[in-house]
Amino acid sequence: LSYLRTRAGTLFEREPVTAWVNYKYTFENRQGQFYHTRATLNGDTIRVSGTHTVDPKQPAGTMMALRFVGNQPLVDVLHAALPSRLDPYLAGATSPSKAHIHYTITGLSGPKISPRNVLTFGLRGASLQWPDPARRINRWDLRGTYDNGPAHNIRSTVLTLRHCRIYSSVGQLDVALTLRDFKRPFLDGRLRGR
Repeated sequence: LSYLRTRAGTLFEREPVTAWVNYKYTFENRQGQFYHTRATLNGDTIRVSGTHTVDPKQPAGTMMALRFVGNQPLVDVLHAALPSRLDPYLAGATSPSKAHIHYTITGLSGPKISPRNVLTFGLRGASLQWPDPARRINRWDLRGTYDNGPAHNIRSTVLTLRHCRIYSSVGQLDVALTLRDFKRPFLDGRLRGR
């Protein structure tokens, strides 16, 4: 895969991919359909399904209805789901853990139009460590959603952590939070721990 980029940045670049594709294009409806399709990226297989349709009324793009479900490396998912301003906090972080993802792309997509992107992700018993041995998450359970919102841009983007429990050598933390507007982030949350 040469690259896969969004307006927020590069998600993948020069990554080996193996895919088993079942694809059907119906000329009459101008619609392509993926079914029973799998792609292996970062050593993990993701199931792909859905359609893309060319609408003659919308010549500047394609109507998308795609779904990707599977596991991906935790650090890669964090880089994709968090605002780029938080990248310095992830610098040097590594993890053997995988995040379960459910990613949908819906709506019109084109050179000047972004579709609706919703990434739901979960962790169970994950770990994360930084080069400094004192910085480590021993166990991390999480359920969250990243949604670029009704305007499909960074201003309408919302990150919601419905359940987040972190265990480390310094204690335990339970968090539920919502982060809105990635241009000027606003945080609303509840933290409890020791």
